[in-house]
Amino acid sequence: MIRIVLGIISAFLWLNSAAVLADIELKFGIYTSDKATDMVRQFRPVLNSLEQKLSGELGEPVTIRMKVSKSYDEGIDRLVDGEVDFARFGPASYVLAKQREPGISILANEKNRKIKAFSGVICSLEGSGIRHLADLKGKRFAFGNPNSTTGRYFSQLYLQQNGIRARDLAGYEYLGRHDKVAAMVANGGFDAGAFKEGTLRKMEKKGVKYRVLSTFPNMEKPWLARAGMPENVRLALQTCLLSLDDKQALKTMKRAGFKPGSDGDYDYALTAILRNPEFFQ
Repeated sequence: MIRIVLGIISAFLWLNSAAVLADIELKFGIYTSDKATDMVRQFRPVLNSLEQKLSGELGEPVTIRMKVSKSYDEGIDRLVDGEVDFARFGPASYVLAKQREPGISILANEKNRKIKAFSGVICSLEGSGIRHLADLKGKRFAFGNPNSTTGRYFSQLYLQQNGIRARDLAGYEYLGRHDKVAAMVANGGFDAGAFKEGTLRKMEKKGVKYRVLSTFPNMEKPWLARAGMPENVRLALQTCLLSLDDKQALKTMKRAGFKPGSDGDYDYALTAILRNPEFFQ
């Protein structure tokens, strides 16, 4: 009888000990602005480093699961609905998500490796005869995702500011990803398109010759916490991001690190969204 009682007590203590030592599991959300496999390859090393730092900061084992959304809309929905704990968004997606759930907060902004901000580009194919923005009138144009900062909001605002609106184009489509836009311009599916500078460099290395009609400034991406995240976890996550110094992981992510961020950093993205209807007038 005594052995049975001792066995029950031991099992109870073991279960409680296991519960105490159970991992804190966080879900990290990201959407496919490029191929999903490329996104995982780019960000998994930083998340591995973050797991280690968070485990030390919180005094408990931390596991970070990566959830790659197939679309910007799905990625925004997951953060707004609390299906992921933190996420990396573009500026426009952050503004749109914040409008739906004001409790979403900025953990940190990515820090660019270059001194100057990276850019979006508007490109045609070399030899196409399209040499200037004015030549886009009557041509077919490819945009990225309807929620993309570079692939839609900033590029459409820039075109509008330079005398090109939707009615001036022969047609336009949203192709979903930067690499798809660049590829369709390269193979003649569209006369020109807007995509990020990094995609341009990647395609040029493959031998594609574009004519850059113009560049426009882009913004660094924020990392965001869901509404209702426990404050101790949110503060620990923010501290670990801002102090993350794993050079190899950051190199793979193609960033220099992280810096503090605030809502005011994305006022221009809000302006681009609010003025977007003007492009279609």
